[in-house]
Amino acid sequence: MYKKRKGFSRARLGKIVDKKIQQVKEYRKKGSSFDSLVIDAPPGIGIIFPTTILAGEATSKTMDEIWGYLMGNDVKKIGVYGISGIGKTTIVTHINNRLLKETEKFDNVIWVSVSQTVNLIKIQKEIAAALKIKFPETEDKIRRSGMLLEMLKGRRFVLILDGVWEGISLEELGISEAMKENRCKLVITTRSLDICRSMDCKPIEVKPLSDKEAYDLFLNKVELDISEIPNLEEIVKLVVKQCVGLPYTIVTVASCMKGVYDLQEWRNKLNEVSKNVKQSCQQSAIRSLNFAFVKDLVKLGLGFFVFMILDA
Repeated sequence: MYKKRKGFSRARLGKIVDKKIQQVKEYRKKGSSFDSLVIDAPPGIGIIFPTTILAGEATSKTMDEIWGYLMGNDVKKIGVYGISGIGKTTIVTHINNRLLKETEKFDNVIWVSVSQTVNLIKIQKEIAAALKIKFPETEDKIRRSGMLLEMLKGRRFVLILDGVWEGISLEELGISEAMKENRCKLVITTRSLDICRSMDCKPIEVKPLSDKEAYDLFLNKVELDISEIPNLEEIVKLVVKQCVGLPYTIVTVASCMKGVYDLQEWRNKLNEVSKNVKQSCQQSAIRSLNFAFVKDLVKLGLGFFVFMILDA
């Protein structure tokens, strides 16, 4: 009795399988006529990026604060801001890699580098590419936003927009509805607190290294025994001080001075760093105003105000 029922079940199962195979063939045949979207393969969660070592207690606290908001439900949009060279991208790169390694909370971690002039179509294409989906070239920005809305519906994702110079409309981009879900998060890096506020992000400032942290990082990278040369330590401390706690500047200058024991070369480097950092700080003062605001001034023929500040 049991054997008969088993044989009957197998025969019936075979018919069901044949029917499903036929249905799949029909769906594939119909699908070949669709040209609105092309799906290559199931999307991966994201890309792991190479990183540098993070330095400083404040940096670690910033990392922990960002991570806490990503893992919690109270904050959906996070704005990481600070002056050029402070380490915003480095911190968020570590966050990106940690998300891929340590949690199953999200289906996708999407990284997009934003150009100085915002190009919504470019951003839309990069988000779609991260999901292994191609837009047809004929579609405009509005239709793409609708397609993105459908792609992201029900997904748990983190979207990282690195290097935002002006406010970006999430509605025009096509992710505003998805962001209303607690399981979706946005992280931006920017030089401007105003941009964080305009995009309704929780602002998190990246602060410079302390004097001791900056000096320790410099010595670690320069790989010199400064005690061997009289007066060298004093000049090195002055050079580090001119780096104003910016990790990128500290590492760059230290790399240039590896193996250099000549005092005159160090004095020349001190003058060079002092000049470059001053120019960088002046430019950051302009950029922190709000990049869109500066563009408006130029359009109105008031660009001379910008140059007056830069030349001060």
